[in-house]
This record gives sequence, structure tokens and C-alpha cells, in this order.
Amino acid sequence: MSGLIWGLIWLGGCAAPGSVSGTVTDARTGAAVTGLEVRWAAPEARAECRVRAATTDASGGYVAPDLCGGVRYRLELADGDWWAGGDPVEVSVDKEGARKDLSLWRIPAVGGLYLLDGTQLQALRTQSAIDRLPIPAGGEARFPLEIPNALPILSGERVVLLVGAEAQALALEPLIAAEARTLGTALQPQPVGPWAYLGLRFDGEAAEPVAAPVAPASLPEIGGGGRTARVLKAGDLPAGRYGFVTAGERRVAMVEVGE
Repeated sequence: MSGLIWGLIWLGGCAAPGSVSGTVTDARTGAAVTGLEVRWAAPEARAECRVRAATTDASGGYVAPDLCGGVRYRLELADGDWWAGGDPVEVSVDKEGARKDLSLWRIPAVGGLYLLDGTQLQALRTQSAIDRLPIPAGGEARFPLEIPNALPILSGERVVLLVGAEAQALALEPLIAAEARTLGTALQPQPVGPWAYLGLRFDGEAAEPVAAPVAPASLPEIGGGGRTARVLKAGDLPAGRYGFVTAGERRVAMVEVGE
């Protein structure tokens, strides 16, 4: 699994067994990380010394028992979307055991847009192609071809993570609800909705550009060492719908900011 940090160094044979214990917290929020499998590995050691695993409890605590004394272990994480920082985390075990508290970042290894609710992570999959139409005042209006009936709600402690340089370079634009449209004929009308324009308030005659109050590049950055993310919180934007627009303005991913 991508994101695993493998142990590489064996410093000796198995002496008196020991253990590693500690707590695991979210580096961004300070909250305990529960239900995470933490492994200490020394693959070049004898078979009985190679890997020990433990799962964090309700307070973020863990105990990895029966590690071999005199062996240097290196941390690996079963969930590659948790990240321990730029440098490998290592620990030496003796008969008294060792303590290693871990502060981990919840930053996916694959770049993109993610909705993070506590420690639950999911990709933001509300993408649509962008279409255009000319407007009487000149120029054109851009709009998503499809808008899901229910967009992900950004409220409370939920945040959007913009992971990697490509995601952090996206433009953020408000989705402005438009007047109802009807296609087809008078005998067979076909209402179209929901309907919204990107960064434009347009009533059919007058057009007024509307900008989002923040830009992704101005959002706080977390992480480092080759894995970074910018964090968009509900409080960063007024309530409404917004779109993350690609540089070529071909696609948009949408989210709704709640009260």
C-alpha cells in the first residue's frame, strides 16, 4: 500500500523482549486518532522480530508488545492517508520497552480535493464539465452542465483539503443561482434546473461578475516534506454554493457551505 514506511535496519539479534507504547493524535486538530493500525517493522531481523502491530483505542493509545530488544524498528502505517511527516519515525527497544507518541497528518498520498469530517476522509466527487453561452452584454457565461441535487455540505468542523500543487492552483468561484430556464417548445416545454453560473450574476440582460472572498492559494497550508494540503473551513466563506475550477476552465467540483 502506498504511504507505508518500511523498516530497514536491524541492529542485532533478539534479546529480552520489550514493547512500544504511546498515543496517536491528529497533528491538525490535536484530537485522538482511534482505530488506526500502527506497525513497528524491522524486515531484516529474524522472523520473530520483524513486525508487530497494534490498533489505537478510544483515547488514541496503543501498545505494540513482544518486540525484540536490541532491534531498531521503523514505523509503518496501515492507512497510507495518514502521514507521519517527512522523516522516518524510528525507535530502539530494550527490555524496559520504549514510548513513542505520534502526531500524524491526515493528508492523502494522492493529490486532489477531499472532504474531511473528523478523521473520515472522502474524495470530493461532485465534478461536472463546464459549458458556455454568449450573453447580450458581450462575453460569455460559464455554467456546470450538471449539478447534483445534494452537494456535500461544508459546515461545523468539516473541511475541504486541497492536496498537492495542482489542487492548490484551482480557482474558487461562487455558483450564482440563475433564473429558471425552459427548453423545448410551448407545447412540450422542458424545464432545466438547478441552474447556476460560475462567478456571474446574470438575469438575461445585465451581467455582474462575483468573486469568492478567498482564493485557494491564500488558505492555510498544513504538512510539509513533499506532502502538503491547504485547508478550507466553513467559516472561510459565506453560506452558498461554490465551485473549484480547473486552470483550463473545463471542469468544476462543487461544494455547499452551510450556516
